Amino acid sequence: MRGGVNTYPSPKMKIFSLITVTLLIGVVSSAPTENNLLTSFGKSETLPEKYVIYRGEYDIANILLPINSLNSKKENSESDKESYEKPYIFFALADFTKGHNEDKGFYIRKNGEVTKLLDHGRDAATAMDGISEVYIAAEDGIYTYNPKNNTAEKYGIVTDDLIGIAKVNGSDIIYILTKNHVVYQVTDQGMKIDKVEDIVNPEQIVLDYENNLYYVKNNNVNVFSPNGTKKIEGLPETITYVKLIRPPLPLTNGVPVVVDHTVYIVFANGTSKLTNLNATLRPTAYSLEGTVLLYLGHDKKIYEYNILALILDSMFSKFKEYLNGVVKGIEESFRIFR
Repeated sequence: MRGGVNTYPSPKMKIFSLITVTLLIGVVSSAPTENNLLTSFGKSETLPEKYVIYRGEYDIANILLPINSLNSKKENSESDKESYEKPYIFFALADFTKGHNEDKGFYIRKNGEVTKLLDHGRDAATAMDGISEVYIAAEDGIYTYNPKNNTAEKYGIVTDDLIGIAKVNGSDIIYILTKNHVVYQVTDQGMKIDKVEDIVNPEQIVLDYENNLYYVKNNNVNVFSPNGTKKIEGLPETITYVKLIRPPLPLTNGVPVVVDHTVYIVFANGTSKLTNLNATLRPTAYSLEGTVLLYLGHDKKIYEYNILALILDSMFSKFKEYLNGVVKGIEESFRIFR
């Protein structure tokens, strides 16, 4: 495992990462309309229907946008524009009304069309190293996605009931989290399984891009790195809700985390950074990996946000306001000199 405890993103990367997190997780606190998405995070309003790309019968339990070659033009036969506008995304559905999460299928949205891959898929992971594999955590082990057949195929010898999965960059290491709260390291193309003894009773796992593994235990956030395990400092002493989120690409050695009604960024050195976001409305799933195309699940719908388009739209709106002010000033000047 290649750790990144002593290397940190540049200030520009941190700023860009925070913008990315703000633009999507900010939706959590404001549930914004189109007009206030970039500027207001204090109101609870309806999520804009124009950003909905999927609506279904059950809750969105997980979303993954692969940022590997699966979504590059090498793997897609569509034009560059179509590939950009309709990337492959994977998502899991569940019924949250039963008192527990009841699986309702694992799906892919490919070229705008939704296909069910598994009945009991829960989570998915990819590496950022040029390969096209997508690894799926399911009730009976690990699966991989076959893009040619648009199917999920069994991977390796794992048969455990899985609820989480994370893929290490630059190696074949996969971390899996079982339903009975054990983390295993899977190698040798899925044929070797080793228990990670340093991680005890975890409930969630997420990797950053330096291969540091963050996990939740008893509502506390911890990190597993080459230096061992460490509890993240700076978070509230009493926590009733915590959600780890896979990080946006520029955030190399940290991950966002929703703690009760607040959003933090936690880092591999055991520190944390409080953001100014209040998570009063919680989506059921997030996908920040794409940085430009971001996704969230809420109220049985998947929303897609094109960050560049939103920024440009906001800039254009401000420019229009400026031009309107200039025109009004000119009109007023003409009135004075008439």
